[in-house]
Amino acid sequence: MRTHRFPSVVAASALLAALVGALPAQAHELKGSTSADLALAQQVQTALLAQASFQHPGTDLTITVHQGHVALSGWVGHTENTSTAQDLAAAVPGVTGVSSQLRAWATSSDPLAGLTGRGAQALVAQDTAPTVQSAAQGAADAELAGKITARLMQAEPLREANSELKVKVQGGQVDLSGWVAYADDAQQLRQIVRSIPGVKAVNARFHSWSSDTRS
Repeated sequence: MRTHRFPSVVAASALLAALVGALPAQAHELKGSTSADLALAQQVQTALLAQASFQHPGTDLTITVHQGHVALSGWVGHTENTSTAQDLAAAVPGVTGVSSQLRAWATSSDPLAGLTGRGAQALVAQDTAPTVQSAAQGAADAELAGKITARLMQAEPLREANSELKVKVQGGQVDLSGWVAYADDAQQLRQIVRSIPGVKAVNARFHSWSSDTRS
């Protein structure tokens, strides 16, 4: 299994330009239990994106609203951004509460704190365990989502540290998203899901840490 570690922080200066140029664009996802909740999620997104700290590449936010309660998840550049996001969300009219599962690529004490997003994550090599989230519309979809998740977690791409998987199932239609290590990992995961009985179609929008291929 390949690793993504650099020998020292000294390497950062030589690799900084290349890493920043390779960072993925922002990715944001909005969810709402009702049309009013979805509209509120959009207002929260607007409030966050008005701040420069949430405009850099590598920011990956999921904003979920249920009866006015806002749940934030995904990735931000620095640890201080997590509390800032909660404060901004709480200040939006109509928000009744805020919870957060946001994670940060770097801390303010990090010597590479000026480098945001996945470039910082790669350089400081702070590996985290793979994470999985799933969502489904009904009992049959929930059962299918469970089968998909169990199958994918046995696949090599999702045994990598720092991989992230989101599975959504609606009427047998499967949406996959998240982060994988290599550019060809997404295709492998898509093929696995297509082979599972009950799956009607698969959409995938993964980000990869590296443009290299696993093979």
